[in-house]
Amino acid sequence: MTSFRQACAAVLATLGLAAPALAEPAEVQVTASYRERIALPADAQLEVSLLDISRADAAAMRLGIETVAISGVPASVAVGYDSDDIDPRLTYAIGARILSGDRVLFRLTEVTPVITRDAPTEVAVLLTQMQGPAAPSTATGLTGIAWSAYEIAGRALIARDPPMFTMDHTGQIGLFTGCNRYTGMVETYEAGAFVWPDQIAGTRMACPPGQDRLERDILEALGQSTGYIRNGGLLTFTNEAGLATARFRERPE
Repeated sequence: MTSFRQACAAVLATLGLAAPALAEPAEVQVTASYRERIALPADAQLEVSLLDISRADAAAMRLGIETVAISGVPASVAVGYDSDDIDPRLTYAIGARILSGDRVLFRLTEVTPVITRDAPTEVAVLLTQMQGPAAPSTATGLTGIAWSAYEIAGRALIARDPPMFTMDHTGQIGLFTGCNRYTGMVETYEAGAFVWPDQIAGTRMACPPGQDRLERDILEALGQSTGYIRNGGLLTFTNEAGLATARFRERPE
């Protein structure tokens, strides 16, 4: 095999051509932890992905993924990728979550850039709990809070300007998609029920490439919602089947 490659290189050199460079394997080192003092189940796994977030889409493009069994945090994992897949002009970030079977226990909700634009290749990330303690939260309403989207239709949303949702005590909703602003009146929003308005008013501006898809995705997800579950600073909208359509977290003041 070596002699064959050398022969090919010699032919290319004779023709005045350079032999194509072989892709170099590389990796990103990620250490994940969370604040809560909670023991993990025996089947807990840490899943870390390398994502291309250059486009403002609801779902980022995955370049690499690694899953390891863990018994506690901090836990570290190396995610391999092909160096030829990296464009220095684009932006890449880490996605991370801790799973128990099909349940997501913890998830990274902050944008964590890596590799390009002076970003590191070794990062430490803090994950957010997706399911709170068994004791019910005293906070159950939607109103008076700015909510920031982090998941749409089961896909992690890693965006610098995620959709924002608000609602006042009269049932008037406000939605900023990252491009346009929408408003309308919700008739049902009590006792876990929520029905998106049949008619909403919006600014209808032309969105940048990719941002229009994010806008369509969040409007479609909320339009399918018939209920909600609030767990402290986390808000989940659900459809008639009880499946999550979109997940939000309380935006810090």
